[in-house]
Amino acid sequence: MKHGEPAKGNVLFYEWSGYPKLLTRVVRWLLNRRRPRRQTINSSILHIMAAMALLALQARADVSLVQEDRDGVPCYRLDNGRVSLVVNASRGAAVVSYKDRLGGDVDLISDIPPCGLCHDRFRSQGWPGEMFDAEYEVTERKADPQAGALTLRCRVTGQWGGREDEKLKDLVLEKTYTLRADSPALECRLKFTAPPQEAKSFAYWQQHIVIAGGQYDQVRDKSFRPSKRGVRVAGRTGQENFLPDITAGWMALLDTKRQTGLVILSEYDKLDNLYACGGNTTLEPTYQSIELPAGQAVEYITYIIPVVGLDNVVSATPDYIAGYHLKTDGTGTGTLAFSAIRSVHAPAALSMNVTLTNAQKPAQTASVGGYSFEGLGDRVQTKEGVFTNAGEGRLVVKVVTEAKDAAGIAVAGAFEERFDSRAVLAAAGDPEPPDFVPGSWTLVLLPDTQNYSEQYPGMFAAQTSWIVQNKDRYDIRYVLHMGDLVNCGAEREWRHAQEAMSLLDGKVPYAIAYGNHDSTSYKDMVAGKSLLSRYFPVAKFASWPTFGGVMDGDTANSYHLFSAGGSDWIVLALEWAPRNKTVQWAHDVLAKYPDRKAILVTHAYLHIDNTRYDFAKKGASQAFDPHTLSPDREGDVNDGE
Repeated sequence: MKHGEPAKGNVLFYEWSGYPKLLTRVVRWLLNRRRPRRQTINSSILHIMAAMALLALQARADVSLVQEDRDGVPCYRLDNGRVSLVVNASRGAAVVSYKDRLGGDVDLISDIPPCGLCHDRFRSQGWPGEMFDAEYEVTERKADPQAGALTLRCRVTGQWGGREDEKLKDLVLEKTYTLRADSPALECRLKFTAPPQEAKSFAYWQQHIVIAGGQYDQVRDKSFRPSKRGVRVAGRTGQENFLPDITAGWMALLDTKRQTGLVILSEYDKLDNLYACGGNTTLEPTYQSIELPAGQAVEYITYIIPVVGLDNVVSATPDYIAGYHLKTDGTGTGTLAFSAIRSVHAPAALSMNVTLTNAQKPAQTASVGGYSFEGLGDRVQTKEGVFTNAGEGRLVVKVVTEAKDAAGIAVAGAFEERFDSRAVLAAAGDPEPPDFVPGSWTLVLLPDTQNYSEQYPGMFAAQTSWIVQNKDRYDIRYVLHMGDLVNCGAEREWRHAQEAMSLLDGKVPYAIAYGNHDSTSYKDMVAGKSLLSRYFPVAKFASWPTFGGVMDGDTANSYHLFSAGGSDWIVLALEWAPRNKTVQWAHDVLAKYPDRKAILVTHAYLHIDNTRYDFAKKGASQAFDPHTLSPDREGDVNDGE
């Protein structure tokens, strides 16, 4: 592909480091071309403009670090000609704006919180934790043409949710952002220091909440994470939020149509987990718990690298970022293409030696041969190989790599990927739902619409509209909202949720569980004044033939009665972290309907490993346990047990 030539998704691909050379050629052509005398003046002006543009773009490759105001708040912009980003010291020292000029120069960070890169939090504190909006002090600013660095510092109080955590109190967190002229990667270096006389204990959690292509699309935005079972693609070949069986320290979030996004590189040996939100907007490395002796320090280093030209990521290191496409006839013959771009570094050469192993018959292997990439840069290079005799079924792609710098110093590596023919469906979009079986009926679940209510109300309305349109086709009898209707509790979010759910009124009955993001204060809950009851009052449901009743006149706890499939059912929709009183009310309601099959809906019942939340036995090790997130309600909180 030539410089300036448009590619898929209307993204311009050009070699960042070669841009000044391109303009030099343009200027030479302008100076040397033949022209009529009457064009001399106009041509001279054109020459001057071209020369000025050349000088400007050459200067743009230098790194700048400047202070600027955003809505009256002092922020700091780092720019190296390709990447431009803004750090807000008053919002947890997070990156609140990020643009990649090669990726279309669109902002990957929404101006609506909680979006941002490099948010800090501790696992022992409920989301978002004290660090999210903490005020950081700028302690050092360095900038020269080759690199810019911004250092910020904050002292941890340990106070969150009405509780003080002595294990966190007086930790000092120092965060340094570094952007270099010769690399598109942003380095984020974190240093935690314990006070001189006291040891500390914590588990760090880093959050990157972004929109891969600048405009959210649930279908084409995908996250990629490496595991022992192959790369897990959110919403396709693996929907786990928490990924415990990781094999490397990278994560990626891509707009697969525009082929733009980010890779996050973390230190693999310090990681505990890689978390990705089901909505495909977050990349969150979580770290192992650490005991930090008094006066000692620990560091974590993260690199944020822009990606252009890849629609998937199968491996990422400080030297390269690679994707692949495998095509097979199902009998062991096909093609395997690898695409690669530079990462933190730009290796002079990258080689891959690839072998395929049949997953069902490990002794059956097929060599695809070697792939050689010369001078990896910002523009994608693609190499393709052919294989035969790999056998039928699933294949294991085994790759041995070697990256060499300009001095010939080599870095060896390896990675594996599991190829499943089902993954091919991802390229064609979502398959049609299965055919409806006569005599069956459908129960629709709506989980966590919080991001839709906050940022994408049209998508929420599209879901409930689909339910209405397909009511008869699938014999939909009830809709159960699993909680977290909204995200931050703003009035406009509740209004969006109200409008979307109201599309079901008079067409398909529904019940709503009350999530932690929906919750108001404990005091209001006790008084029967939940926000859910304000926007979905009892009077709205009272005339429904399926509506049973509520507790204390508040729809935060309700029950519903309906019949389907030859059985009579009762639905109990309970508040998040039910109070003791709520549990007793639920028991009493069920006792009144002993012959009905019961469905219990509550927002925090099962942990991600399909075991019930059990704070008494497992404590804070189960992320998002109601006890951890409700420290002000000690003694009046119930979880899965």
